[in-house]
Amino acid sequence: MTLETTDLNTDSRFFRHCGRCLLFFALLVPAALQSAWKTGDEVPDFGQYALEGDPLPDLVGKIVLIDFWATWCGPCKASFPVMIDLAKRFGPENFIILAVSVDKKAAPFEVWRKRYGEHLVMLRDVDQRLVSQAAIEAMPTSFLIDPSGRIVSRHSGFHSGETEALYEREIRALLDKATD
Repeated sequence: MTLETTDLNTDSRFFRHCGRCLLFFALLVPAALQSAWKTGDEVPDFGQYALEGDPLPDLVGKIVLIDFWATWCGPCKASFPVMIDLAKRFGPENFIILAVSVDKKAAPFEVWRKRYGEHLVMLRDVDQRLVSQAAIEAMPTSFLIDPSGRIVSRHSGFHSGETEALYEREIRALLDKATD
């Protein structure tokens, strides 16, 4: 078997292209991780993002759980009954859940919105800018926000009762602190 010059030129172009892609991602990933939301950070004004779905409520002075999820995510599906339960129990005490879908297509999101939207504020990050700024690496990922708009905790993934108990403790601690 012999290699022709055109094969070598094609292979060279391919490897140069791959090298440029790797360099692009090598530069992009650290920048994204540097801008990742961290404990103590103030959350951005959500009005600056292309978010579809429910009207964005006034979040000032409220405890907020921002949950990034997708309709294709198994752990996200398992987390929704817990989210609804938390919203029902703590909602009357100044607690809101923003369920932010990262789905690129609106149709699957709308099905979930109709099914779960009674107790959750259902939003879709249309252009993926919010999810990118938060540097979401796993689904679901959530952030608990205190009444001053600062991130108190970040949770990656969903582990049934363990995650539910953690949410309950953290939300209750913030509610108790707010009433002191």
